[in-house]
Amino acid sequence: MFASEIAKYCESWSPDNKFLIFMTISNDTTNFDIWTLPLFGDRKPLPYLQTEFDEFGGRLSPDGKWVLYESDDSGKHEVYVRPLRGSGGKLLVSAAGGTMPVWRRDGKEIFYLSANNEMMAAKVTQNGSELAIDVARTLFQTQAESFLPSYDVSPDGRRFVMVTSTPHKVASPITVVINWDAGLRKQ
Repeated sequence: MFASEIAKYCESWSPDNKFLIFMTISNDTTNFDIWTLPLFGDRKPLPYLQTEFDEFGGRLSPDGKWVLYESDDSGKHEVYVRPLRGSGGKLLVSAAGGTMPVWRRDGKEIFYLSANNEMMAAKVTQNGSELAIDVARTLFQTQAESFLPSYDVSPDGRRFVMVTSTPHKVASPITVVINWDAGLRKQ
């Protein structure tokens, strides 16, 4: 680990098996950061996003050209996408808060949780090196709660599997019958 690191988490693997995207948690001024690890050459980890803000949840697009992630650089958690390599700014995916972003397996949609725990979907269109993201729409309300994605999406984007939390319920009363066999002997 690096000098001030507390932990590392692998977040995504490139489709061509040439890169890993991982998150570091450090106790210095950068906290959560996204790094890349080339799996060729000298295999030296390189910072991808390392700022005074938290960046995490890095997910490579199915074509390996884009990184989807969460950051609090606007003052609240939002979902962004930016190119893996080369220049190009970030594109905002969420509009009023967003966490736990995931790509649809064909890269044509991005899913995330809104600040109100709604599953959101934003259509993605790619034209060469340009990416366009539609305004996200609400799919359904959920109780998914986690720091890291606690859900996955079917390849066609039509079904979800999620780990959800349920409120603590008051236990049903238990009835204890004492001496129940005495009633059987009288007959």
